[in-house]
Amino acid sequence: MLGVWGKRPILATAVAKTFRSNRQTDLTFMLMVLLRSLKIKRALSELQVS
Repeated sequence: MLGVWGKRPILATAVAKTFRSNRQTDLTFMLMVLLRSLKIKRALSELQVS
């Protein structure tokens, strides 16, 4: 869990840079939503296992 939170600032910086370039904003947003949904699914499956 700590590892995920540790990477969060790097991810936020990358997203901020992409938003500044503004061409790939929609793609980045879609990727962020996809990653978030995958993390939620993984967390739910871990809860079911334990």
